[in-house]
Amino acid sequence: MNKCQAGTRRYFEGWYFKHQNSDTVLSIIPGLSVDNRGKSHAFIQLITGEQAHCVYYPSAGYLADHKGPSIRIHECRFSTKGITLKIDKPGFQAEGSLRYGPFTPLNYDIMGPFARLPAMECRHGIVSLLHPVRGTLTVNGKGYCFDNGLGYIERDWGRSFPKRYRWIQGAGPEKGGWCAFASSARIPYLGLRFTGCIAVLYYEGHEYRFATYNGAHAQENGRHGLTFIKGRRRLELTARPAGVQKLLAPQLGQMSRVVHEAACCPVTIRLWEGGTLVFEASSAQGGFEATP
Repeated sequence: MNKCQAGTRRYFEGWYFKHQNSDTVLSIIPGLSVDNRGKSHAFIQLITGEQAHCVYYPSAGYLADHKGPSIRIHECRFSTKGITLKIDKPGFQAEGSLRYGPFTPLNYDIMGPFARLPAMECRHGIVSLLHPVRGTLTVNGKGYCFDNGLGYIERDWGRSFPKRYRWIQGAGPEKGGWCAFASSARIPYLGLRFTGCIAVLYYEGHEYRFATYNGAHAQENGRHGLTFIKGRRRLELTARPAGVQKLLAPQLGQMSRVVHEAACCPVTIRLWEGGTLVFEASSAQGGFEATP
């Protein structure tokens, strides 16, 4: 288990643990923030379709093993086996535990060869596209039961979120279990800027990947959609945001930016091969996030 290294400045890391059932979504983001003076703190953000909260802790109580992942923030635990929450702050209480089934990892790093580039502003990883979730959490007196639920986990780390980006995610138990993730962002690198994209559709044991590094390109589809094109293959993701919450995001290590996320909203996914629609699915528990 590794603590934040001494001398680290302008750094953040955070894991996005999403849990959904047939009615709702509860996403939890544990992480670490370090400002330009090296001052650090741990945090846990919690977001649903109706509320968003962020609580802070001294970084001395933060331990993380990135390979697991295995994260501890004082009395809260996050791992490949599940999570345990015990938060008691003024105006905000959360407790309970969830158990995870087997993960569905990617075939290889979502960033591809970009994962080896130095000096990236932000790096992204997907821990599990899809896994079973069981258990109950209570947040400010309201119970969230996830027996027969689905989970999704991703990770971000670096200095700052992109200045402009769009993110969509959705999953469902149909077709043997499916999941789609997509993001497009303006990426600064060594004085240049380019639009980078990454997307994955997983179903029936197959992974369909679209990314800048494998020849795909993305375009915004209306205010809340993304379309990815790679040869004759086209992936369309459309969200209908509702219950948008304000979420804190990193800027030069500090959790000082505000982005907008609809943690539980309808999302529709379509995959085309030429003019043939080969996959279509919708989820009422999808997610959409973007810069204001």
